[in-house]
Amino acid sequence: MNDTYVTVVGNLVTDPELRNLESNGVPVAHFRMASTARRWDKTSGGWIDGNSLFVNVNCWRNLAENVSRSLFKGDPVVVTGRLYSREYTGDDGLRRVTFDLEAAAIGHNLARGTSTFRRVRSVQPIEATEEVAMSDINGHGGPTVGTESLGAPEGIDGILDCVPEQ
Repeated sequence: MNDTYVTVVGNLVTDPELRNLESNGVPVAHFRMASTARRWDKTSGGWIDGNSLFVNVNCWRNLAENVSRSLFKGDPVVVTGRLYSREYTGDDGLRRVTFDLEAAAIGHNLARGTSTFRRVRSVQPIEATEEVAMSDINGHGGPTVGTESLGAPEGIDGILDCVPEQ
């Protein structure tokens, strides 16, 4: 309910790893990304790097499968999701904190390059009907029909007679 949702802009520092959970076969992908602040330095007259934020990104189900096919180490990305931190004790005995981002959406950062989108279609066959075929043809998401089957009053063409000519 009070989850923290953020958007992080950065680059992949690892290739995505895809695996399926043993318990139920649900696909999950994991990668690490870095977001580095940049600022203009008047003294040097150029951009300099600031601190970097490293985030572990986890993706589930369709997003995980698509990420594993689409993203590679070094790609500039924009990731939106739920941010949470985990504390642990390192091998050296010191307490550490890591940040994880459970991704809801991921895309290439188009400020840094171009991308091509290909929709993934369901592999389950849909029984074709005339209405489905017509909606696919005309791209409206519904069947193409005449005004009489939409319940339009007779003489609807007469409405156009009320528009003044220009």
